[in-house]
Amino acid sequence: MQCGKCGAQVGDDFKFCPECGTPMPVVRKAAEKALNQGEESLEKVKAEAADAIDDIKEAVEEVKDDLREKVAEIKENLSDVAEKAEEVKEKVADKISDAKDSVEDKVEKVKKDVAEIEENAKQAVKEETEKEKSNKMENPVKQKNEAPVDAKKAQDKKRITNFIWCMAVLAVAVLIACMARANQKVPVELDNFVSISYDGYDTEGTAKAHFDKKAFVADYGEQVEDINGLIADCIDGSLTVDEGLSNGDTVVYQWDVDAEAAESNYKVVLNYSDIVDTVSGLEELPDTTGMIFPDSTDVRLNNSDIADMDMDELRSALNEIYARHGYIFHNEKTQKEFEGYSWYEPTIDADDWDGDAELNRIEKYNVEFLKNAIKELKEKAA
Repeated sequence: MQCGKCGAQVGDDFKFCPECGTPMPVVRKAAEKALNQGEESLEKVKAEAADAIDDIKEAVEEVKDDLREKVAEIKENLSDVAEKAEEVKEKVADKISDAKDSVEDKVEKVKKDVAEIEENAKQAVKEETEKEKSNKMENPVKQKNEAPVDAKKAQDKKRITNFIWCMAVLAVAVLIACMARANQKVPVELDNFVSISYDGYDTEGTAKAHFDKKAFVADYGEQVEDINGLIADCIDGSLTVDEGLSNGDTVVYQWDVDAEAAESNYKVVLNYSDIVDTVSGLEELPDTTGMIFPDSTDVRLNNSDIADMDMDELRSALNEIYARHGYIFHNEKTQKEFEGYSWYEPTIDADDWDGDAELNRIEKYNVEFLKNAIKELKEKAA
């Protein structure tokens, strides 16, 4: 060791420089030693705090696993639902209590370690103080270094104590957060994601209900851990009636949900109610009075459709395809026949008729089909 004042080499056991009498920093060594011990204790406390947090996480996972197992047992035996639920609650309470006790034990251990560190520091200071008292009588120059050393010890002690208490508070906060997260349930409003649409004609309308899964996932996907499992296992519904509808009728969408499984397995509270809606927007049923094939606009005719038809009926079936488009017939008898129907609106003279432009693909097929059928009858009659 070198004297800080005169530069002379001094043995480690010397309390004063043999050349100039300057006191050597033995007190500083003792303080550094106590500080090193404190840092080692801090590392130990950190490790124990980390272990406490891991214990909390494991306890929470055990609670989740136990809950899932109990819910499965409840589904298999509905008669024991109440009893199983109580068992689950008791076990959850035990797990939480065990987790709390574990954290409390860790906190108590931390407190003991802090007290031990404080006691060691006090003992070190006491010993050095006693040494210094004896040294004061030998060399009063040493008094000049006492105040800085004591101040540094006090600062180190305060820093160590504050860090330890911060770690203890953090561990408790993590426990509280885990418990709150494990018990928190997400409220879900199901009615907001169902829409009902109507199609067809008045008195023959159909209804269709749609659950907007994409919007549901967008709204609750981040809050519910297994959103797709929740939908598949717990959420369903249907309309009480979906066909033969008229404008003004009432339809009801009834939910078929498993609220208990949603709450137990997915931590979700399902809020829902029967959705009552009024049918609207159905088109008026078209007048098909006098038509032989009312659907020849949309359906291809076949041989079974015309099997028992004579020549006049085939011609009427052919002409009604034209008449639906407002075709004005040159034949006076045919014209008067269609003018007797409310659905017929004469708008296109026969000379201006363009079948390619007026008829759709199916109508063109049916026109050729009926023309061929009429031609075959003529050939047979000949």
